[in-house]
Amino acid sequence: MMKLTRNTVLFLLLLAAVVQCAIILYNNYTGYVPLSGWLEFGVRLASGSVLSALVAGVLLWVDGLCIVRLDAWLPWRERAATRAAIESFGMVFIGAMLGMALTLLVNIPFPYREGVLPVLVTNASITAVVNLLLAAGLEALLQYRHRREMERAAERLLRDNVTMQFEVLKKQLDPHFLFNALNVLSSLIRSDAEAAERFVNEFAGVYRYTLEVIERPLVTLRQELQLASSYMYLQSIRFRDAIDFRIDVDEEARERRVPPLSLQILLENALKHNVASPSEPLRIHVGMRDGDVLVCNARRPRPTAIASTGIGLENLRRRCLMAIGREPEVRSSEQEYCVVLPSMPGEFRARRDH
Repeated sequence: MMKLTRNTVLFLLLLAAVVQCAIILYNNYTGYVPLSGWLEFGVRLASGSVLSALVAGVLLWVDGLCIVRLDAWLPWRERAATRAAIESFGMVFIGAMLGMALTLLVNIPFPYREGVLPVLVTNASITAVVNLLLAAGLEALLQYRHRREMERAAERLLRDNVTMQFEVLKKQLDPHFLFNALNVLSSLIRSDAEAAERFVNEFAGVYRYTLEVIERPLVTLRQELQLASSYMYLQSIRFRDAIDFRIDVDEEARERRVPPLSLQILLENALKHNVASPSEPLRIHVGMRDGDVLVCNARRPRPTAIASTGIGLENLRRRCLMAIGREPEVRSSEQEYCVVLPSMPGEFRARRDH
């Protein structure tokens, strides 16, 4: 929908003056409404232009409303010919009706000497054509704005992906993460070679997965759950019995699509900001609710809050909005902190991949 800016008002007045000038000269030439002089021409042009500008504003509003409704009911990409026919007929009809109303209104102070019917038909035809052209221009403007918004959104998504890649690479090179992992691995090698082998495999799987999906907008929930299991296994070895992690997602739901590394971000956030101990394990649960992924953890805030940049969660919010059209929703209480992660059916993404 167009905003009624100063430039829009000036454009409407100019357009109305041109249309009124054409109508007045045509009516004078055909003898429908002869002019008595320049004064009458000026009065008719001024009054008609203001009235026509108001009518043009109404036309713009009505046309914009019709275009928005048609976009929802019959998008151009589905049936372009049908959409063009319906929209053209509608715009001609709306223009003709308003043109006849304007003619009848003008006929009150300036009666047409040859009768109102011929002028009614002529003016209705002119305003119908004008409205059709006006609607075509408005349609082109809205399409242009839509393309610009999509381009800007794509640029933001690209920047977010670059930011995410940078953050992932920083985590991979994070000396604290590597130091903790190597400490755990060193301890396992001395005490349990089989557990050490699994730890190495899970550790390598986490890194391999991040490199494989770092540039993808969406992945299957099955892949994310596998990463979550590997990630939480590594954390469970480090924290021993201090984490109670459960996944309750059926097979069909695992084919839904979510942004990559989304679960890992939420799980890391839960571990970072809550106390976990063997005597009172931190409960973390991943499930489904109304087709979306529900990630919940018990609220057990650390005595000293850990500073957080919030880049990961903000990046996740933007990626969800761009790839799925919805943002994650936080549902928090004194006992529990939950995040509803939006997802979309796998078949939609499958069609886009081909």
